[in-house]
Amino acid sequence: MRVKLHEILDFENVNHLLEGFYKTTGFLTSILDLEGNILSQSGWRHICTDFHRVNPETAKKCLISDTELANRMTNGEKFHCYQCLNGMVDVAVPIVIKGEHIANLFTGQFLFDKPDESFFEKQAEIYAFDKEAYLKALREVPIVSKEKVQVAMDFLLDVTKLISETTFQKQEQIELNIALKESEERYKALHNASFGGIVIHDKGRILECNQGLSEITGYTYDELIGMDGLLLIATETRNLVLNNILSGYEKPYEALGIRKNGEIFPLRLEARTVPYKGKDVRTVEFRDITEMKKADAALRKSEAIKNKMVSNIGDVIEIIDRNAINLYQSPNIESLFGWKPEELVGKNTWDIIHPDDVAWGQQFLDNLAKVDGTTGTTELRYKRKDGEYVWIEVTVVNLLSDKDIHGFLSNYHEITWRKKAEQELIAAKEKAEESDRLKSSFLANVSHEIRTPMNSIMGFASLLPDEEDKESISDYANIIVRNSEQLVHIIDDIVLYSRLQTHLLRNIPVGFSVCDLINDIKQSFNLPEYYNRGVLLKTENNVGGKCYVHTDYDKLRQILTNLVSNAFKYTTAGSITIGFSTYHGELCFFVKDTGIGIPSDELEKVFERFYRGSNVVKSAIGGTGLGLSIVKEMVELLGGKIWVESEEGVGSTFYFTIPGGLTTSREGV
Repeated sequence: MRVKLHEILDFENVNHLLEGFYKTTGFLTSILDLEGNILSQSGWRHICTDFHRVNPETAKKCLISDTELANRMTNGEKFHCYQCLNGMVDVAVPIVIKGEHIANLFTGQFLFDKPDESFFEKQAEIYAFDKEAYLKALREVPIVSKEKVQVAMDFLLDVTKLISETTFQKQEQIELNIALKESEERYKALHNASFGGIVIHDKGRILECNQGLSEITGYTYDELIGMDGLLLIATETRNLVLNNILSGYEKPYEALGIRKNGEIFPLRLEARTVPYKGKDVRTVEFRDITEMKKADAALRKSEAIKNKMVSNIGDVIEIIDRNAINLYQSPNIESLFGWKPEELVGKNTWDIIHPDDVAWGQQFLDNLAKVDGTTGTTELRYKRKDGEYVWIEVTVVNLLSDKDIHGFLSNYHEITWRKKAEQELIAAKEKAEESDRLKSSFLANVSHEIRTPMNSIMGFASLLPDEEDKESISDYANIIVRNSEQLVHIIDDIVLYSRLQTHLLRNIPVGFSVCDLINDIKQSFNLPEYYNRGVLLKTENNVGGKCYVHTDYDKLRQILTNLVSNAFKYTTAGSITIGFSTYHGELCFFVKDTGIGIPSDELEKVFERFYRGSNVVKSAIGGTGLGLSIVKEMVELLGGKIWVESEEGVGSTFYFTIPGGLTTSREGV
């Protein structure tokens, strides 16, 4: 706020000082505020008062001169000399209080040199002044040197400095008084507006109190002053309060108060020892905490109800902040996931999310954070306290702007069982789709396999009636026989597989020589279509001597025949070995080849129905895709197990066990 100089400065003393300066030096002075109001003056020159400031035109020139000098002062100059438009020389000195330019001290109406009277005569003519009187007034204007002006200005600078300091001190005193008054009023207002009672006592005797104490206790102010303050404390806690007074205890504590009407109420007390009127006394705050106690009890009840409700719902309730730090975990997390809430609160939630799911979870949360109130649901792998990761489904709502939550509110529950069911369903679907594809492939393949021999049979049969050459007739007949056998074999496979699927086959165990069976199977492949391939069929006995077994002869022969036939399909060079040994006390047969082998990732699939290897040129190698599936079904029908070992490009070995009381004599079976 701009300083009002006339409200602060004692101008009677200032006028006296400036008047003395005028009488001593002949320099006229005046003090004007920035609005042009004259605050003090010590005379004016007649040429100014009787002529220049009387005539409206020359008065304008005076105003221009004053304005020019005032403007110069705003530039920070110590003082400035200026020859006004009416011919007089004026000097101005700024008066600055606390850095604020508030007024100017003027001196002047003198000349530096002898005046040019012709200028002033012309002035008299222009403005109709009485020339003689005007020139006489001009001659009264003193002519002073610039050196004398400098000396005078040094004095006037000291005067303005004195004015500034005096004004500053006076202003500070005024401001201090105002602040003190405001402080007293504010203290009084706060004292009486306190939410509790304020007491100053000396050894229990009340010296001063506020209106709040009257409102709490029911006593009037006059009744309280001089009263023993311990009478405001219920007898149950009076000794506690007295001991705290005597010990100078200064921390908050609770006691029981008693009102004028005898009502007892909970009270919070906090005291300090303070100086008061030359001695140490106690100032105490009395606060009625009845409502707070009720609110605490209600809150505890509400919390208990909430915890019971949350503990009995199926989801964990969670609150995390923007940085994923846990702020709250509902109590039921312990029964559902093993964690106690306090073990997670304050920690980063990503620490218990599977590392492979963290990036996705963070992206999910970042997307929710973009819009207030957005809700989203996702699935993550969550670490239980025992270290096991389980799948959870979590629903999150963005409540970052909510003044109570200020975070993400989530509820989540375990869905491992659902994920497992989904995966099983997907696997079953894929298996069904694969089975359907294989069925389609099987039907197309069977159609092709049947049509090929049928075409040969029908084609050569149609040639027989017209053929006269006996040798050609014999060749045609042989072709028809071979294709008929192939067709019968295909049909047998289909019928056999169908009977296996419908559980129509039964075991008929008999005793027989294993060596005889192996030799019989080898002899059955002693046909041109096999030995002309250049693949050697060998046998191998790893048991030693003859041995006998008690099992279904026909089924065992079918199993070995199918395996050898399958080996011939995929072996173009090298050998095929059919043999037997013992394995964990049981008879173990094997068929080993040096064929194309089976890819390692397909070893579990080779026994599936309709399956044919990915490295097989199916157009070049015939078959229905049922051979190995029939073998597996028949091995299991005999109570055995079958498996395969193979290396792609090297060959394969099929093993199977047959329980049946292996002995070295026919009598044993």
